[in-house]
Amino acid sequence: MTRLFARGELKTAILDALGDIEPANGYAIMQALADAIGGSWRPSPGAIYPALLGLEDGGFVASTDDGTGSLTYRLTDVGRRASSRAEGTLSAAADRARTAPPSTTLATLVDAFAAAAPDRGRKLGPKATTAVTRLLDSTQTKRATILDKETNDG
Repeated sequence: MTRLFARGELKTAILDALGDIEPANGYAIMQALADAIGGSWRPSPGAIYPALLGLEDGGFVASTDDGTGSLTYRLTDVGRRASSRAEGTLSAAADRARTAPPSTTLATLVDAFAAAAPDRGRKLGPKATTAVTRLLDSTQTKRATILDKETNDG
């Protein structure tokens, strides 16, 4: 999937989402973002929690510990003003997600190939191991050539 948020826009999207659901913990914020964007996109905790920390450091959100070690986030007055200016950020990201051409990674293709091999669990003898290894080595060389060409034609 294409990149949905421009630099700094994730924080704006969090303010947009939090303005609708506050108070909320990080999981609820991630769920609100995923619901707003739709499709198969899911926010990463590794992106959301640092963004929340940055918003808290900037005075846009305040957190309280609910006693279980989970933090509940609320907009501050500054955050509420920023949230009102952030309206539409999530719908714009959702529009980008819906209209973006699907992206394919090499891992996706390799995983699909491996999953489709009906005999992938089969044990190989020495001759078959050598033959398949040569085939895969040749395929690696061709793959590298294709990707190098795409990079250079770019």
